[in-house]
Amino acid sequence: MIISKHLFLRKLNIIPKTLLKFSFISLCWFLSTDCKPSNQNLLRPDSENIYHTVVNEGEVWFHNSLVQLRFDRELYSGVFLKSRHGKLLSLSHNPPDPNLAKPSHYIVVKEGEILDFFIDYQNIGLSEIQTNYGSGKRLQISGYGKSPRGILIEKVIFVELYNAYPDTAIIWATYRNKDSKKSILVTKIVNNFFRMDASLTNPNADRHNLYYDQNGQHFYGQDSPQLFHLGFHRIISVDSNDFSHVATWNPLIGMILTAQPTNYSLMLPVKVASDQRVEVSFEYMINKVLGPEEVLSSSKGFIMVHSDSYRSAFDRQLKMLNQGS
Repeated sequence: MIISKHLFLRKLNIIPKTLLKFSFISLCWFLSTDCKPSNQNLLRPDSENIYHTVVNEGEVWFHNSLVQLRFDRELYSGVFLKSRHGKLLSLSHNPPDPNLAKPSHYIVVKEGEILDFFIDYQNIGLSEIQTNYGSGKRLQISGYGKSPRGILIEKVIFVELYNAYPDTAIIWATYRNKDSKKSILVTKIVNNFFRMDASLTNPNADRHNLYYDQNGQHFYGQDSPQLFHLGFHRIISVDSNDFSHVATWNPLIGMILTAQPTNYSLMLPVKVASDQRVEVSFEYMINKVLGPEEVLSSSKGFIMVHSDSYRSAFDRQLKMLNQGS
């Protein structure tokens, strides 16, 4: 079965994560350069700040002047901030260890997690949009994965970038049961799962050496920002009609993750993992039977990257959220 799987992936020009042991080294080198990807089949028009690139049917990038998102062949993602000097900074990191790496968006079914969705490079689209946030572009990427029972699931990632908000991306996913006969029980939707690592911007820093705000704790529960400590693990249950957020930052870069209100029960787990990286996510507890060709949609999430103070960035994001409501 393992040999057959590898032959199947090789035929599709897909390399499993277990064969990508070098990816972390490549990422470290990439972050230390001017970050001008080469061999891309789509070049940015000089007059446009928002554009996407595909690197040799591998990584898919979606660029604005500040925030940039990268998706690998299995729709695992990274988020970057372009600095004034043209370099890309990031706190989010997925190591090559398949036991720790997870995509930003995935579902959990009765039999377990469905993590890997291989990109269909013929179904990548970019469109112009006009919403309450102004003018922008929407990127759509389709991928396919299988449940532990072998049911084929289509995952579509949507990302919106706006001219008026160059530091923020809006992202969500849909999941379609492609089986013509079988249903599947979905128990959890996970959005904006990221593994934060302070050493990506400061090699001398401990990986967990980040300030945090877990849904207002920084503003309302403490007089000053708090740093993560080893063994930190906190889960907040959210039951309100308001936006929910988790933020992490250091002196160089910050990242604010925000979720729209939803009818589902929402949990916000934050923990320092065994490798000292900080794991954050938005987990929606559901009990949904997804029938043949039925589609399940996640709620929209906001990802902001910033280099100014957290309070200034948070106030700026509140203005954006209010504009969209």
